[in-house]
Amino acid sequence: AQSALGSIYFNGLGVPVDHDVGNKWARLAAAKGNAAGQNSLGASYMLGRGVAIDYAEAVKWFRLSAAQGFSYGQLNLGGMFESGHGVPQNYDEAARWYLKSAAQGNELAKKKLESTWVMKSAVERVTAADANSGNQVPKESPAKEKEQTRSADEARAKEQARLGPGTKVKEQERLAQAAKERLAQETKAREQDRLAQVARE
Repeated sequence: AQSALGSIYFNGLGVPVDHDVGNKWARLAAAKGNAAGQNSLGASYMLGRGVAIDYAEAVKWFRLSAAQGFSYGQLNLGGMFESGHGVPQNYDEAARWYLKSAAQGNELAKKKLESTWVMKSAVERVTAADANSGNQVPKESPAKEKEQTRSADEARAKEQARLGPGTKVKEQERLAQAAKERLAQETKAREQDRLAQVARE
């Protein structure tokens, strides 16, 4: 609910666009380990959406999201490796994450895999390595997976500590639900107005 509410404010769905409020909800979701919230927070740091641009911080949150199998986290992490923002540029690693995202049906990731000759070459190298190792999609080493899990736990703990023990989660969830209900009512009212207009025509 918190991640969804963040998206509502980021995109101005029934409310004025407010990146500060969107980031507040994304942080709360990310602190609980929500992959969508982690991806949203990463996007804010990548784009400078309500915060200063910080590619290293964006990569941190995209990694946490991608490690949970969230296709957009994987897509965005691949993009960071492709561009070399926040990490050394590495087309093979970019292809690795795009492949994982595309395997879940992410159309943007599929387009990325076909976007340039350099990326197509990286895909060929990665898939050839897969064929030799017997893996359909390259997997992280156990040590790297363990490190990502530890990083995720540390990031959640730091974010929860930053938010403070007095954070009124239930109250925030109640507000989130109220906002969702208000948005649903406004959407329904707009649809009724549209249908009435069509009927008059």
